[in-house]
Amino acid sequence: MFSSAFKGRGLTVVYVDGKKRLVKRGGTRSWRNNNPGNIKSGTHSRIHGAIGSISGFAVFPSYEEGKAALLRLFRRSDFREKTIFEMVSSYAPKKDRNDPVRYRKILRQKTALNLDRKLKDLSDAELAKLASAVQEIEGFQPGSEESFYAKSITDIRTNKRNAIIAYQIENWGWKSKAEAIQLIEEGRVDAVLVEENGSVYVRTRPDGELINNLEAKKPRKRPKR
Repeated sequence: MFSSAFKGRGLTVVYVDGKKRLVKRGGTRSWRNNNPGNIKSGTHSRIHGAIGSISGFAVFPSYEEGKAALLRLFRRSDFREKTIFEMVSSYAPKKDRNDPVRYRKILRQKTALNLDRKLKDLSDAELAKLASAVQEIEGFQPGSEESFYAKSITDIRTNKRNAIIAYQIENWGWKSKAEAIQLIEEGRVDAVLVEENGSVYVRTRPDGELINNLEAKKPRKRPKR
């Protein structure tokens, strides 16, 4: 089970389980994030299994957990008393650049449900139908996937000022700092990028031993895209 995820280069999400990686490229955000309902990151997503957040949207370890979180959202107290018509105003508000009128029209077409019905009165099968329609409206389109195991950094090379200029990568030989950073961003090297005062550093995964952490700095904040 993947325990964390982060955004790689471009339209890419990297899922991490130890050294195991699953990289999802292209497709739509809801597919890359295993989040068919495009649920925003927050208390609900964290309680129901989210392992990360990218640009404000939750990332789940699997499609099944993302779909389950959507169904549980519709059963939540602040949603279950709403009609389907009212739910759209909360779930896909106009201020978030949604079109509630179009949203309702498609829900009606895809589910054949009366929009005046309250969510609490829907059967499990009807709620599943509603969730599937939301997934379609949110644009769940697959891209490509790649699985592999990340390599470790086995040695470093410094210059006369004792600054690290190159890294030896398991089975791949020496790589420049720029090359190593790119490989880490792609999830192919098991390390962490950190940033301080505008400079980017490479650090091995923290394990409590300072000597094993190549350059101890504050964790780098990944830019929103």
